[in-house]
Amino acid sequence: MSRDITFQDNMELLEDGYQSDVIGEATPDVIVSEFMKGEKELIEKILNTEINIFLAIRDGSALMQHMEDFYYITLLENVRSNYRTVPRPLLTEEKNISIG
Repeated sequence: MSRDITFQDNMELLEDGYQSDVIGEATPDVIVSEFMKGEKELIEKILNTEINIFLAIRDGSALMQHMEDFYYITLLENVRSNYRTVPRPLLTEEKNISIG
């Protein structure tokens, strides 16, 4: 009985000028599961894209990919000039090595 009501409701919608598909109780589970499979794949692709974006931001490759070479080299030179070099003590093994 509910199947007849659904069919009648669908027919009324079509008579009112609606041109889209009406998915009701009679939709096979195969169609719904295929639709959900496609949705899950889409969500997984979006999630992987966002993860890759965050990883690129974190490791600095995003900045390097979108920066002109001149600006990148200038940035590296400025960072390098702000570093202080600290002399490290020679290890005893390094002291014994002589260039002959």
